[in-house]
Amino acid sequence: MHLKACLVGLIFALAACDIGPHEYAFQGGTMGTTWSVKVVTNDAIDQENIQQGAQRVLDLVNTKMSNWDSASEVSTFNASAAGCYPISSETAAVVSVSQELSLLSAGKFDATVGPLIELWGFGTDFTADQIPEQSEVEALLRVIGYQNLRLSDQELCKDIGELFLNLSATAKGYGVDLVSEYLESQGLDRYLVEVGGEVRVSGLNQDDQKWRIGIETPIDNMFAPSADTIQDLVKMDSGALATSGDYRNYFLHEGIRYSHVIDPQTGYPVPQRLASVTVVHESTLWADGWATTLLAMGAERGFAMAEEQSLAVYFVLRTDFGFEVRTSSAW
Repeated sequence: MHLKACLVGLIFALAACDIGPHEYAFQGGTMGTTWSVKVVTNDAIDQENIQQGAQRVLDLVNTKMSNWDSASEVSTFNASAAGCYPISSETAAVVSVSQELSLLSAGKFDATVGPLIELWGFGTDFTADQIPEQSEVEALLRVIGYQNLRLSDQELCKDIGELFLNLSATAKGYGVDLVSEYLESQGLDRYLVEVGGEVRVSGLNQDDQKWRIGIETPIDNMFAPSADTIQDLVKMDSGALATSGDYRNYFLHEGIRYSHVIDPQTGYPVPQRLASVTVVHESTLWADGWATTLLAMGAERGFAMAEEQSLAVYFVLRTDFGFEVRTSSAW
């Protein structure tokens, strides 16, 4: 009887030690949106430490690159006169990628387009409901242009005092990458990190399967997506996924659709049949930036660029008969 009790106790002890992978979930707010993290591990972890660590990383990005925080590094730069100013390694990394995307897209991506975004009502104070005067657009075209922005070592220079830097198309992706690096520094290699819809994963989920990432159907004003609005699912065990679309921030004027995707060369919203672009890349910073760049380039030029750069891209286009999907060779 004593032996039987010992065996039963041993079985329960072994079962308690081998409970399999457990998923821990964390969430918070940053950059005017939300963030979430899922971590899978067989070991117990300090949940408070992970929560605070992820938030701390994202708060750092926010204090460097937010256009909503008047004390941020970017806001201070925007308020300064023409000249060169010291810049953090974090902001320098994001500016460097932004400038490279501008060169590759011949200016269709431009991190200095912020004043036009504000003019059209899609900026820090969302008021989009009317067409600005052409004279207003032309005036701002004279004070934007990535060519007037230069990065040299740890200095950022602007040739025009009114030049306004906006890193919203890349900062979230960079934040995802930094949180991923933080998790790995804590010995965690199975995770999903998401900031405002931009995602990076590593390893397998709790069910020992690849993570399943949904691509939204670009239904206009779709503020609360459901399972019925998922265009497709992507299964991943490494890398990043980012989507850019014109179906959330737009307005109609006299039957014409105007979205937040502004052409830096004309000063007007890009007329689009391309509703959304999803990019899979090893870097969330690059995935985020490429998604915006290709959307701004439009269906034909954007797709050609995706093929030229061997990017894994999923395009959703509007047609007279509904949505049409087009994927690159690398998808």
